Parts: sequence; C-alpha cells; structure tokens
Amino acid sequence: MKILIVRLSSMGDVALCVPVIQSLLKKYPDLELSFLTKKAFAPIVEIIPNLKIQIADTNGRHKGFGGIVRLFKELNRKEKFDWVVDLHNVMRSEILCKLFDWFSNAQIARYEKDRFGRKGFTRLENKNRTPLRHTSEGYRQVFASIGLEYQLTYPEKTAKSKQIEGRKKIGFAPIASNPQKTWPLNKSRELVEILNHHQIEVLLYGGPDEQEALKQLEKDLDHVQRVQVGSLKEEIRSMKELELMISMDSANMHIAAIQGIRTLSIWGATHPDAGFSPLGEGHQYAQVPVEDLSCRPCSVFGNKSCFRKDWACLNLLSPEAVAQQVRQML
Repeated sequence: MKILIVRLSSMGDVALCVPVIQSLLKKYPDLELSFLTKKAFAPIVEIIPNLKIQIADTNGRHKGFGGIVRLFKELNRKEKFDWVVDLHNVMRSEILCKLFDWFSNAQIARYEKDRFGRKGFTRLENKNRTPLRHTSEGYRQVFASIGLEYQLTYPEKTAKSKQIEGRKKIGFAPIASNPQKTWPLNKSRELVEILNHHQIEVLLYGGPDEQEALKQLEKDLDHVQRVQVGSLKEEIRSMKELELMISMDSANMHIAAIQGIRTLSIWGATHPDAGFSPLGEGHQYAQVPVEDLSCRPCSVFGNKSCFRKDWACLNLLSPEAVAQQVRQML
C-alpha cells in the first residue's frame, strides 16, 4: 500500500508525527510511505528509515491555488498513491486532497480537529477541564480509520548521563513562537545564573531571529553558551548529547522528546492537557496551577492576548522553583 501523508507545518506538529509513523511502520513494515512537508521541517522526519520525503514549496512554485495544482501534478506523476492521509486539515491540504480525489485513484482520510473541545477547554468561564485527546493519538486514529490498527510506542528515556568535565549538560530553548508562551527574558536569565552557579552546563537553543536574546542570556556566564549550528539537522543531532531539555511549549520540546530526551517544559497561556504535551516518559512541567489561576489555559496555541493584561501565568513562575525542578530531575 502506498500512502502520502500530508503535514506541512508547524515544526512541533511535524515532530509529533514521528512516533506515529515509526509505530505504524513497526506494525506494517511493507507500507510505502511518503511524507509531504516544507523543506525547513524535513530534517525532523528524516530520522525515520524508509520514509520518502516530498517537499512543498509553499512560498515559491507551490504557492496559491495554481501552485497547489502544480504540486498535485508533480506528486501524482511521481507515485500512484492508494491513500492520501491529511494530518494537517487546512485549506491548502484540503484543496490538494480534493485534486487527488477527483483526478487520481487515491482515497482520502483526514485528521479531524476537536474544535468544540478546544473551545470548552479555553473559554474564560465554566471551563471543561477534561484533558483533550493528544494530537498523536488523533493522528493514529486517522490510520485506524483506513484499516491500519496499531498501538503507539513512544521513545524510551535516554539512559546514559551526558556530562562535560563532571558537569551535567542540559539544553534551554527560552523562546516560543508566541509571547503568550514565552517566559520573560529576565526570568530566563535568573534561571541560567542559578544553574551556572551550580556548575550545570547550559546550551541555549534558538533560531536566527532569537540570537540577540540568547546573547543576553549567556553574557558573562562561564557554563552557558549558545548552540551555533548551520542547520536544523545539526541542531537535532546536537540534542543527543543532552541530559535534559528545558523549553517553552514549543518545537524544541517535541524534537527533544522524540529522541528520548527528558524535558522540563514551561507553560503559560497554554496547557499540557490541550493535546500537545511531549511524548514519552520522564517529562515534567513548570506552570502556575489552574487552581491558582482559573483563567488558565486561555489558548490552545498561545495566540491570544492576555485578558488580565498582566501575564500572570508566566510572571508568577519563579526561576528558583524551576531551577529546583531541574536539580531534582538531574
């Protein structure tokens, strides 16, 4: 059976596809799988053996309706798929699936987002605090709907302790895509100062636009340094040396987790129970309890403004308390 899996973005969601596909191939090794995503995210899924990567150039030749038609023609010319599995379910992927439905013999299966559940989970009053289905489980259910039943298996915790000259080596990704998910920089600075004092080696992770902020965090600290690599593939490889990854609710959390690295994730406007917690065992969360801040969570993706205007979900988190969690995990 030939299957095209579509997940164009975002980086964290692409990472959540990895154990889903790995588990699928473990049960059905004869499947011929192709994964359609953006070039920037391809290194994440390249860690899966026997998975063909197809690239969608959504800012170039595959931009707009005409570009989607071109993308369909290119894909349909390369392979004759039996199924197209849409794990993204946005307008672009829906149009692409329609083209496959109309002009090829491929059948379509689509991930259904729990919009009603998300609305109840994040509304300001009378929240439904029942944990939502994890995104990876939702992806698995799509494959189950086409007759591919299997159990998800998650990465095992990395057993070997990574150290530099007797010091524990951890990562810290202090910035997320939205400010509602990003701890104030001064608090991140306090945290790395505490960890530096305790002789813990901290490697700072961030994109090109985040380097100036990372420079402020590493300034004048002996055991804190930025990870300066030339590509996402190299960055992913560098994480294998970590004992622990501290991260916001962001892609770095998921990329570390799918490699079996424990994470300590910091949550503000969002919440792990919304379906985007890191996969595997040994992970911990740093967050203001919902019992102490009833407005949490106010967003699934962290893209809403704070109605209180004080960002209490982030500002009430103490660097000392987070550092204590780090020491306990190490």
